[in-house]
Amino acid sequence: MSRRQPRDYQERLIREVQQALGKAPSVLAAMPTGAGKTVTFAEIIARALDKQRRTAVIVHRQELISQSAAAITAQTGAEPGIVWESRRQWEQPCTVISHGAIAAGGKPDGYRPHLLLLDEAHHAAAAGWRKAIQLLQLDYLIGFTATPFRQDREPLHPEPFANVISPITPKELIDRGILCPARIVPPLVTDPQGAPQPPSAAANLTALYGQAVQYALAQGRRKIILFVSGTRRQTLSPVIDSAANALNRAGIAAAAISQESGSRQRSAAIARFRATPAPAVLCNYMTLTEGFDAPETDCVITGTLPAGRRRKRRRTRNRHPYCR
Repeated sequence: MSRRQPRDYQERLIREVQQALGKAPSVLAAMPTGAGKTVTFAEIIARALDKQRRTAVIVHRQELISQSAAAITAQTGAEPGIVWESRRQWEQPCTVISHGAIAAGGKPDGYRPHLLLLDEAHHAAAAGWRKAIQLLQLDYLIGFTATPFRQDREPLHPEPFANVISPITPKELIDRGILCPARIVPPLVTDPQGAPQPPSAAANLTALYGQAVQYALAQGRRKIILFVSGTRRQTLSPVIDSAANALNRAGIAAAAISQESGSRQRSAAIARFRATPAPAVLCNYMTLTEGFDAPETDCVITGTLPAGRRRKRRRTRNRHPYCR
């Protein structure tokens, strides 16, 4: 594979990161979804390896391990080592590491990366991530995230990141045609006489989600991800399974994954979604929440809980300038 050239704002971010690391050993890069975080940190790794600098990347999901490794291979021409579960490939110049693997199993004596990058770095304030960072005894730390803030209000700046860099906003990406503007289309729900009803009046969620998928297919969409969120006290995994089964019975290739799915089941479902000729649907409940790349997708359907079942949440004001 040929080395991918960074976009102008990605190149600008790399320069600003280098300048920031000249003043402090850590920096957080805040890049919106779709801005190319993985490609950008793969280019940073490629330039570090060109200078014979040992690098490492910490991720927190199995799906992101293989995704990050593939991006690094495409950008550097070399396969990184993997540290996850029973795999302990510390010897490569670049290593992709599960933060849980470090916290549980430590690291070899003498292993110290010159540069450590954190994917989905808003997790860096969590105790497990802090422990992993301390164990690695790195020289420089770069975090990448689309959400440089946390709902629990744990700070990311000035610790663990001394600076925050935001090279581009979601609106600027939309204006450039890199991101598409969201189009909100509520599903059509009717009573037995055909009169329109609010979505909360749907007979069941499975039918509601299936109707939304059929609407998207009628609009010419071919690769669809149905993402449904819930609460800690509630699981909608059976609903997702039922929706996928109903779509398969209708002749539409569909798979379902959730938090209860094993890593092999999730990997197989994602691989089928990528490889299956359109139309294809990937139904997931609280799983593909961060950092998942699927450029073949041309429609995302967001499922919500019906009115009256949603948990009330305290409203907080986020003062980070990136969110304004």
